Amino acid sequence: MKKGVLFLISSCLYSATCLAEEVPVAPADTVNNRDVQLSEVVVMGSRVPVSQDLMPVPITVVSRSVIEQSGETTILPALMERVPGLFVTSRGIMGYGVSTGSAGGINMRGFLAGSGQVLILINGHPQYATIYGHPVADAYIASDAQRVEVSRGAASVLYGSNAMGGAINIITRQATADGNRLSARLMGGSYGTQRYSLTDTYRNGRFSGVVSGNYDRTDGHRVNSEFESFSFYGKAGYELTEEWKVTGNVNIAKANSINPGTVSSPMLDGTAEVLRGMAGLSLENNYGVTRGGVECVL
Repeated sequence: MKKGVLFLISSCLYSATCLAEEVPVAPADTVNNRDVQLSEVVVMGSRVPVSQDLMPVPITVVSRSVIEQSGETTILPALMERVPGLFVTSRGIMGYGVSTGSAGGINMRGFLAGSGQVLILINGHPQYATIYGHPVADAYIASDAQRVEVSRGAASVLYGSNAMGGAINIITRQATADGNRLSARLMGGSYGTQRYSLTDTYRNGRFSGVVSGNYDRTDGHRVNSEFESFSFYGKAGYELTEEWKVTGNVNIAKANSINPGTVSSPMLDGTAEVLRGMAGLSLENNYGVTRGGVECVL
């Protein structure tokens, strides 16, 4: 039996620019007294909003609408449909696992995540799984993501040697419209497969918040191949002034799985339980010309 508890621990840090922020489009500019809408911008390749057309490496941006249309609980299947050269090996009809071999391996253009080649980030913070030494594919939930920026080229200049083959930056969700919006999803299929999802977004004046929960289970396509996962995400922000904002977030994901082994050599006890969590508190400022922030991540 394998059990593991994974937490990302980091000290407080200060950056001259905001490392990751939802920036759907660039602000309008004025040319000959006419408003001109600039093309979509990304923050991954330079840590500041830059037009995607000016990036020296190919970057794929997967928007919130694409993520919702996929109908998936985890974010990786939606990325595989949109990002050329990205493959993730799964253990069965649902769930991925924690190994870099037959299940849970994240491969992009021949480079493997967790082996110092492809780096996964959440809001610009590297996701190091200190126990297993590589990312946990089941922990990246679709309902938590506002957008995902995937760099299909070397990003070591910004993120170190672990991003020599590319980087996947998951920017967490936030409420963009005033009022309360509640959405639910129920799905069912063969082999006792069930999926439940509930998301609530709220924005009123300077306060905004997002809460989401997901539960998946299946009996599996073989005997002793059951899988069960639960995830929770919460984020709240308050605008102190027009330039200053404080944000707190928490993310917890738990997966229970059974590995039946091969047909010719079944496993008697292949149970794995993984719990992964992250919490953060940030204070950000944006004065137009300058921008920065202080953030603590646990």
